[in-house]
Amino acid sequence: MPNKKKERLENFFYDSTAFNTARIGPRHYHSLYEIYYLEKGVCYYLIEGKLFEMEEGDIVFIPKGQIHKTSYEDIHSRLLINCSGEYLENILLTTAFVYKNDKYSGDIYKILKNIEREYLEGDIFSESLIKGYMQQLLALVYRTPNKYKNTRQQNKYVKNALDILEKNFTADISLTATADEFGISAEHFSRIFKKETGLGFNEYLSILRLKKAESILRRNQTQSISDVAFSCGFNDSNYFCEKFKKVYGVSPLKYRKNLILKGKGAKERRAENE
Repeated sequence: MPNKKKERLENFFYDSTAFNTARIGPRHYHSLYEIYYLEKGVCYYLIEGKLFEMEEGDIVFIPKGQIHKTSYEDIHSRLLINCSGEYLENILLTTAFVYKNDKYSGDIYKILKNIEREYLEGDIFSESLIKGYMQQLLALVYRTPNKYKNTRQQNKYVKNALDILEKNFTADISLTATADEFGISAEHFSRIFKKETGLGFNEYLSILRLKKAESILRRNQTQSISDVAFSCGFNDSNYFCEKFKKVYGVSPLKYRKNLILKGKGAKERRAENE
């Protein structure tokens, strides 16, 4: 028998997990929005090159398509939601931010636990209820003061490197050349970059280039795949296709075809409703 709940909530994922040790979380880059509530411990959240320090009761909102990664130094637990835009409805989430307000932390936690209950034990009403709870959560956050102040200072070399990568991702840029520009050894720079971001220098650059390529595929339906690859810093279109498929599950060409078909389907549905 098919899992009807999974079919209804295929664009919504909820997870509650506790970890007993320090750890570096997996690198994330996906087409879903992310909402993360830190239940216990301290979390360092790297989002698009910016480092945020989170404490118990803080909640972070991350737009789709942004590179993000977590790291921890001790025992911690968190609540996590990944969802499509349909669960956010009229809220336009374009910039990542951390929200802190001790006065409302308990209310936020209760809303998240209501979402958890519906996600795990729900019935035919659960999807609608989850959307309602999501709107309640976002309304609470947007209508009350945000008292978050980031006390975590990012390493100056890593901060400058991330700025360089963002502005020069199409260029032939290397870890050694960047380290030379800062006047430090490549070994030292590689070590602090990995410690701060959880990613190697070349891995971060590759992810950044793939993200830029995905954005072009969404905007431009006629540019050749080779041109997309070269415009984003890839010197080999076959290598680009291989890396793209590893991250997105399909080739760049198939990805763009799926976007076109999805767009046509949306237009047809709108025409039917008119």
